[in-house]
Amino acid sequence: MQDSASSLLDYVLESLKIVCSMIDQVIAAHPGIQWFHIGCDEVYHLGICEQCRKRMTEESLTPHELFFQHVKNVAFHVRNHHQGVIPIIWDDMFRFAEVSILAVSGLGELVVPMVWHYLASFNLPPDLWQKLSSIFSSVWVASAFKGATGPRACATNINYHLENHLNWIAALNEMKCLFKNIHGIAITGWQRYDHYAVLCELLPHGLPSLAMCLQTIRKGLTSEVHETVTADLGFTSLLPLNPFGCGEIPTCSFPGSSVYQLMIEFVYLEAECRKFICNDGCLTWMNDYNVRRNFTNPVHIKPILSTAGVMLAQLEEFQKKLSTALQDIFYPNTVEEWQGTYLAPLMADVQKLVDAGRQQLSLFQGGAVLP
Repeated sequence: MQDSASSLLDYVLESLKIVCSMIDQVIAAHPGIQWFHIGCDEVYHLGICEQCRKRMTEESLTPHELFFQHVKNVAFHVRNHHQGVIPIIWDDMFRFAEVSILAVSGLGELVVPMVWHYLASFNLPPDLWQKLSSIFSSVWVASAFKGATGPRACATNINYHLENHLNWIAALNEMKCLFKNIHGIAITGWQRYDHYAVLCELLPHGLPSLAMCLQTIRKGLTSEVHETVTADLGFTSLLPLNPFGCGEIPTCSFPGSSVYQLMIEFVYLEAECRKFICNDGCLTWMNDYNVRRNFTNPVHIKPILSTAGVMLAQLEEFQKKLSTALQDIFYPNTVEEWQGTYLAPLMADVQKLVDAGRQQLSLFQGGAVLP
C-alpha cells in the first residue's frame, strides 16, 4: 500500500495469494499443529485507499465489514487446506465493531479470538467479554513477559509484567463462565514493536521475567515462587524484579546470563554518560558554539576531557565484553544491529567530547593536538 509499507491491499488477488503462501510454508514446517495464528491486529489503515473506498461505496460496506471479508478469506484457506488446524486471530479489531456486524460476518465459526493486553493496569472495554462470548464459544488470552514497556527498552521490568499476569488471572476468574472453553494464555515476548522498529529487550535478559511469570500463573506470586526462580536461575542473591533499582549487577548462571548482566550494566552506563553529556559543565563551557569559535578555557576543558576519557575507556571495554557475549548467542547481523542502535551512538557522542577537548587544549599547547 502506498505510504504504508507494512500494509497490503486486500482487494488485490495477489495479496491473498502471498498471505496464503506464507501460511502454507509455516504450517509445512510445523507438522501436526492444531492451532495457527493469522495475526490481523492493529489494522490502522483500513479502508483509506481510493480503491477500498470505492469498493466500500459500491458494496455498502463499513470498514469493519471490509476487514472481516479479508479475514474470512484467510481463515477459509487455513480450514480448507490444512485439515484440523484452527485459525487464531487477535481480538483488537473486534473490540469496537458492532455486534450485529460481527454476528453476520461468519467468523464465529471460523476463528478463535486471542484477547491481548500487556499493560500492568487493565483498560479493556468493559463490554468486551459479553460481546465476544455472544459470537465465539471459546477464547484465548495473551499476556507479555517482555518487549511491551517501550520500543527501545534494553532491560525488562519484571514487576510490570507480574502485575499484568496477576490482572489476567483475576480477569479470567471473572469471565470464564461466559465461554464454553478458555484454551489458555499465550505469554508473548516481543523483540520489535514492528518490522521497522529497533530491537528491544533481548531474549536472554527477559528469561528471568518469563520464569517468574510462568510460576506466577501456576502458583500465584509468593515469596516461595520468587526464591525458587532465584535458585533455578543461579542467582546468588534474590532475583531483582526491577533492574532499574537493583543497585549492583546481580551474579547469576543461567544460559544467556552474561547478556542479562550486560544489559543492566548498559542501562546504568548509558544513564551516566547521558547525564554527563547534558550536564551544565559540558553545555556551558564546551558547547558546540564556543568550540567552533575556539572560545574555551583550559581550566574548564581539562576536567571535562578527563571525565569523558574515562567514560570512553569504559564504553570500549564494555563493547569488548558485549561483543563476545552476543556472538555466543546471536547471528552477526543481530550483534551489529544492537550495537549500532544503542552502543555506537553513545560512544560517538562521548568520542565527540574527547576530540573537541583535545583540539581545544592543543590551541594552548603550541597547536599540536593531544594524543
